[in-house]
Amino acid sequence: MVIKYNIGKNEYRNWIVGETDFQPEYLGKFETIFTLSNGYMGVRAATEETYREEIRGCYIAGLFDKFPGEVTELANIPDWLNVDLKLDGEKFDLKTGNILSYRRQINIKDGQLIRNIEWESPTGKKTRLTFERFVSLKNLHFAALKVKIVPL
Repeated sequence: MVIKYNIGKNEYRNWIVGETDFQPEYLGKFETIFTLSNGYMGVRAATEETYREEIRGCYIAGLFDKFPGEVTELANIPDWLNVDLKLDGEKFDLKTGNILSYRRQINIKDGQLIRNIEWESPTGKKTRLTFERFVSLKNLHFAALKVKIVPL
């Protein structure tokens, strides 16, 4: 498992933690480490594209699911982060093609999770993808995802 601590510079020194390799076997661990929350809403750091190894989850504080005879659990709200991308007709999936570069980092100071990828599809098309997300502290009901796609 490759996790880097203290990768921030200047004012962000000691505020940024990141990973530098896509490792499906550790998706669950990084989903927990990179979770975003504002005290009201919490979002596991599952990737935008889905993988079998993930445990996706978006939660609201105090919202529980309970049936008679079962243990009370946090209830999932709808998954607003699932992005099914097709790039020039090919499904974006890091388990296919080649990962040319990969970096995901959480900026704890600003509350941002950013993932940068350069990917070559199985047919040889190269693309740079950037995913940025945050959960607002100012407006507890607001969270956002920005996706930037650049063909190379």
